[in-house]
Amino acid sequence: MQIKRAAVFVLGVSWEMLYKDTGMIMVYLHSLFGIECMFVNYSDFSQAPDEFRGVKNIKIPNESRGLTRLVSYFRNRNIRKYIRENSKSIDMLILYHITVPNYWIAREYKKNNPAGKVLLKLDMSEMAYRKHELCGKRVLFSGKNKSLREHLDQLRNSVFHVSKYRALIKTVDYISVETSRVMDLLGTHGLYANQISDKLFLLPNGADDAGITEMGFQIMPYGKKENIILNIGRIGDPNKNCEMLLQAAGQTDMKDWKIIFIGEIDPCFREFYDYWIEANPDYNGKIILTGAVRDKKILYDYYNRAKVFTMTSYRESYGIVLVEALYFGNYIISTDTGASREVTADGTIGCIIPPGDTGALASELKKVFAGQVRLEEKYERSIELSREKFIWEKIIRNGMEQIAEIESRRGGSLS
Repeated sequence: MQIKRAAVFVLGVSWEMLYKDTGMIMVYLHSLFGIECMFVNYSDFSQAPDEFRGVKNIKIPNESRGLTRLVSYFRNRNIRKYIRENSKSIDMLILYHITVPNYWIAREYKKNNPAGKVLLKLDMSEMAYRKHELCGKRVLFSGKNKSLREHLDQLRNSVFHVSKYRALIKTVDYISVETSRVMDLLGTHGLYANQISDKLFLLPNGADDAGITEMGFQIMPYGKKENIILNIGRIGDPNKNCEMLLQAAGQTDMKDWKIIFIGEIDPCFREFYDYWIEANPDYNGKIILTGAVRDKKILYDYYNRAKVFTMTSYRESYGIVLVEALYFGNYIISTDTGASREVTADGTIGCIIPPGDTGALASELKKVFAGQVRLEEKYERSIELSREKFIWEKIIRNGMEQIAEIESRRGGSLS
C-alpha cells in the first residue's frame, strides 16, 4: 500500500516535542515524501500551533478531564469517535512507548482499518528493556527499583498490564528502536513472549539539519569557537544530576573556560547553586545559569559557540541533546546512558563516564582545561559522524527503506 496520510497519537504536543522525534518524524515524512501528516492530541494538553512546518495539529476535546491519563485515553468518546471516523483515511498510525492506552488506540484503528499500518516507536533504553523483561516474566519486585513508586509501577504492570502489552506488540506492523544495543537485545530475545525480528528496525534520533539551515546557520569553524561547556536539560531534575557537573568543576582550575547550564531551573537546584557559588567565589561568573531558552535560534547559537557538551544523567532513553551537540561539533562528555556510545563512536571521539562518577568527570574536565584533549580533531570527526548517521533527512529516508524491506519480505510494497 502507498502511504499518503500519517498520524501520530499522543496525549499532548508540547513545544519541546515539536523538535524531538515526535515532531521531526512527521515534519520530514511530509517534506521528503509529500505525506500528509498530523498530530492527534487533546486540546487541553496541546501547546503546538495549528500547523507546524506543514504538519497539522488536530486537537480533540478531552471529556475525561480529572480522570487518570489511562482512563482518558481509552474511555474518551471523542478520541474513539475520531479513530472510527478517520481510520480508513489514515495509512500509517504512529505510537510511542508500550502502554495500555496505545493498545486500545491500535486495536480501535486496526478494527476500522485492517489494511492500515501501525508503527510503534519504543524510545527504549537498556534499563527500560530490563524492566519490560521483568514484567513479561511477572516478576513483581526488583532490587534495582529505587523508590516505592517504581515498585508499585512494576507490580501494577506485571499483574494487570502484561496481556495488553503482549497484544500491542502483536498488533503493530513495525517496531523501531533508537540504539543498536537495544536492537540487538530485542532481535535476540523478543518482547513479551513475541519474536519481533520480522518487524524490528533501527530508527535513531537526529538533528534538524533542514531547520537549522533555514535559520541561516553556518557551522562555526573550530578556531572561532569559545571555551564554553554546555549542559542542557531540566536543570535540577534528580535524574539529570546537574550537581555532579558543579562538584566536578569545583575540583579543577577552569582557567578561561565557562560552564553554561541551559534549561528550566528547579528551585532546589537554584538554592544549591547559590550556596555553592557563595562557598566557591572563584567560580562566580564562570558557571552560569540561563534558565529556559525557548528560541531554537538562540539555543543553536549556544551549541555553535561551544566546544564541549556534557550530559550527567543517571539514565536516558536516548538524549536528543547529544545529537544536536554532535551536529555542531561539540566534544561530548557523557555518562554511559542513552545514545552516548552511538554519538561518541564508543568513546573514540568523545568521553563516556560511569553515571554518578564525579571523579571521572573531574578528571576529563582537567584534561580539557589543560589542553590535553585534541578538541579540533574531535570536532572534525564529530561533524563527519553527525552528517553520516544523525541528521533527520538521512534517518527518515533510511527508515522508509527499512519499512519497504519489511513489506517486501511479507510479499507487499509501499508503492
